[in-house]
Amino acid sequence: MTRRLIIAYAFLLPFEGVFGLTTFFRAYRIVGVLLIVIWLMKGARIRLDSFDAAFVLIIALGLAMAGFWIIVRGSGEFGWALSDTALMLFGFGVYLVVKNEFRDLGDVEPVLSAFVLGTVISIVLSLYSQGFETARFEGFYANANRLALAAGASAVIIAAKLRFAPAAQWFRWYVAYGAGFLICVLALIFAGAHGGLIALGAALLAFLMLSLRARSARRRGMGTSLARAAGILLVVVIGVSVVNTVFVEFGNRAPGVSRLTLPLNQSASTRADLLQGGWNVAVDHYLVGAGTAQYRFLNRGALARLSNLQNPTLAENNLGTHNDYLNLLTAGGIAALLLYVFILVRLCKGLARRMRALRRQMSTMTAVCLPLLVFVMVGGASAIWIISPEYWLIMAVLIIGARDYLGSSSQAARSPALEHLARAPRQPAS
Repeated sequence: MTRRLIIAYAFLLPFEGVFGLTTFFRAYRIVGVLLIVIWLMKGARIRLDSFDAAFVLIIALGLAMAGFWIIVRGSGEFGWALSDTALMLFGFGVYLVVKNEFRDLGDVEPVLSAFVLGTVISIVLSLYSQGFETARFEGFYANANRLALAAGASAVIIAAKLRFAPAAQWFRWYVAYGAGFLICVLALIFAGAHGGLIALGAALLAFLMLSLRARSARRRGMGTSLARAAGILLVVVIGVSVVNTVFVEFGNRAPGVSRLTLPLNQSASTRADLLQGGWNVAVDHYLVGAGTAQYRFLNRGALARLSNLQNPTLAENNLGTHNDYLNLLTAGGIAALLLYVFILVRLCKGLARRMRALRRQMSTMTAVCLPLLVFVMVGGASAIWIISPEYWLIMAVLIIGARDYLGSSSQAARSPALEHLARAPRQPAS
């Protein structure tokens, strides 16, 4: 029951705004709350590891500092802090359920598959119903950055599935996965998601480098290998041709596509202004944090003080930092940022060890984890993803993949034989 609900939750995430539903009454939120309640009613023991403790401290620091500065200075928006904290706690609650319900990384593959399927279907339906020529494409989200997270992460997962497509009827799988990958890339283009595209490129580069180093335990014939290489080349050629056509045909008609054609210095000016404004807010609060969501309240004043403000219209709106790292620094201070760096470093360490231990028994789930982490790390420099439920689902999967390789040195370097034993059949979960 719990695992089926997790799969349904993952599938429904990209349908956030479908039917015009708002606030709590969104399908994924209802399923998510139901999931947490059922899990707790089963008498599940909540066991917090170092990742969980770090996340709890990050969330608590942001809320505490918001309350502190509002009391000290008598100004701020505590309601914004409560709203963003509630979003993070919801995502964190589902994150705990997922990482405690699934012990083995291979068991989580249906969850990611459901997420990818939901993302691709939602993109196709929203393109058909909403179009992309009047505003930046957002899918069924209310924010293009949320769409970038879902579409980019799905593209990374599809790339791994394409690499390990079943040998039987592999051409059929290449067509299906190739089409899904192209749909996700087009969504990023129509959304004008610079950061999402850059993050996807970095993740695919990481995936390529890791694939070249890995040695699969399965040996294929020369004919099959050449056919697969030709299939991948065909997917790439078709994809490049379609993307080129999109830029030629819609470069001046679709806002998202037009956004990508702007000069680099012009498109980067907004982020540079926000970076300077965020740093000013962090320094004004002695690097201990202004509190969750308080940068939006302080944004106008922080930007108005800049002598080299490149985009004056930014000071007219209550904007966020558009950067996970800067957001943590302005919310919970240097302590929150260091805690997050600790999480990312630990994940990198555990997933790298997993890759080394299983390099001759590579699978889709093992191969996708590090590139997916690269995507989250690079994309987080241009968007605030930590409050998104998609982010927490992805982090749960990555930690499941890393945690068995962060214990003792003997455990971290365990052999493929031990990995095989870890995959032995277990009692089915309810």
